Amino acid sequence: MGKYSGISCPICGQPFTDRDEISVCPDCGAPHHRDCVIAAGKCAFADRHGAGYTWQPPEENKTEASSIRCGRCGAENDPHALFCVSCGSPLGKEPEEGVPFRDPQQPHMNGGNPFVTPPFAAFYRPVQPEMQPEDAMEEDITYREAAAYVGQNVPYFLTAFYHARQGKRMPFNWAAFLLGYIYLFYRKMYAVATAVLVATMVLSVPSILVMMMDFGLAQFSMNEHLLGMLYQGAALLSFLIRILIGFFANRLYDRQTVRKIRRVRAATDTADREEYFQAVAQKGGVSYAIVLLIAAGTMVLTYISMFLLAL
Repeated sequence: MGKYSGISCPICGQPFTDRDEISVCPDCGAPHHRDCVIAAGKCAFADRHGAGYTWQPPEENKTEASSIRCGRCGAENDPHALFCVSCGSPLGKEPEEGVPFRDPQQPHMNGGNPFVTPPFAAFYRPVQPEMQPEDAMEEDITYREAAAYVGQNVPYFLTAFYHARQGKRMPFNWAAFLLGYIYLFYRKMYAVATAVLVATMVLSVPSILVMMMDFGLAQFSMNEHLLGMLYQGAALLSFLIRILIGFFANRLYDRQTVRKIRRVRAATDTADREEYFQAVAQKGGVSYAIVLLIAAGTMVLTYISMFLLAL
């Protein structure tokens, strides 16, 4: 239970115990018994949410909440931290019964996210401990809203956004470098992803021609030396595009996050915080379906191109 030791549920008035299931309000941070909030159908302080109310522990309990223990690795964290400084896992969740704390020094899977596990773990940084959920990322956007939009791999991106606003250079995105337009589609950066996809397809033509000649699938009147130069030039340009994607993917995603959140805010009643954050999360996040469609479509177009060139 940790941070809620000695604190009472604001609905029933009974103090929390180690056996209680605790539900924390996403708007004000107030803890409740899970059964109590289900029965009441709302937070005990729901009528104060519109005024920007933030729950604070009673004065006699503030000294006890000196740290939060991560439910995944067991590391001690600042009581106001969003994510564990050791493993990057979201804080505020109680560990499951019967599941022991993991050694903070041991490797972790971080929820199975492939972009913060080897080989990408060397380039991963947890969210800055001084960052608070309601801190302004932009004048009108908080880090809590950005986290809702990002959805997957929040610690990595919030750290990148934070560093950019501290005047630091954004980290090189190795996943974007390796996966190219597939990663951009995965992050719903559709305009940039489409442009990179078209460029990739155009630059792949020389390699397709070379492959077809090597396998005897077709004969061309083009000078082999010229074709070889085109092949090498296209390969170099493709590599440079991937490097540029790695350098600028985070910055482009930062701008997209701010732009999309502002659009959602303009079209949604922000007074209903739950509906608003659901709308932000739905607009953001990642798309596995579009990645599968693009990958399948790319393969089909490649085979069609080879067929037409062989005619």
